[in-house]
Amino acid sequence: MGSLAVIEDTHADVTSLAKLDGEEVVAFSIIRSKGASETSVVAAVDDALADLQAQMTDLKIEKIVDYAAPIEESYQATMRMLIEGCILVVIVVFIFLRDWRATFVAATALLLSIIPTFFIMYLFGFSLNMISLLALTLVIGVLVDDAIVEIENIVRHLNMGKSPMQAAIEAADEIGLAVVATTFTLIAVFLPTAFMSGIVGQFF
Repeated sequence: MGSLAVIEDTHADVTSLAKLDGEEVVAFSIIRSKGASETSVVAAVDDALADLQAQMTDLKIEKIVDYAAPIEESYQATMRMLIEGCILVVIVVFIFLRDWRATFVAATALLLSIIPTFFIMYLFGFSLNMISLLALTLVIGVLVDDAIVEIENIVRHLNMGKSPMQAAIEAADEIGLAVVATTFTLIAVFLPTAFMSGIVGQFF
């Protein structure tokens, strides 16, 4: 090549340019690896940038885009929806049954079902995200529906003059199978989604 032309090692042509507030800056992106938590990566990056800024005081580091912020907002909104849904369920149960004891039983059933659920999710490595929280919201609706049917039948047996223990046992025996069958029917409807392939299957 040297016999045909003059070859010089020079700077490469500029193919991209980053500006912030009209000034040229050095811009770079940090992308999480597959399977990593978006919020955890952002928190680790923020800590690393803070340490770097402390070491290089003459260097100004500014974060322009944060993709974890919308995820955090969606998570908080879903959690609020879950809590508000539980509160509304208790209010609706009280309005229709007009019995504070039955309402207390329904509220207790919610707590005793939700709290162990978070523990089991942690054991099996499930994360709290919009899909899992929306699934919990759906399950709470099913749970309360079954609880209302059972409680209403127990109250009916109590009004017949039976003892609380006898009323609970006979009411559960009377409609227990129907309630369980209804729940398993709902499970059968959604179960095939767990075996779907692709991204949709991963969500479910």
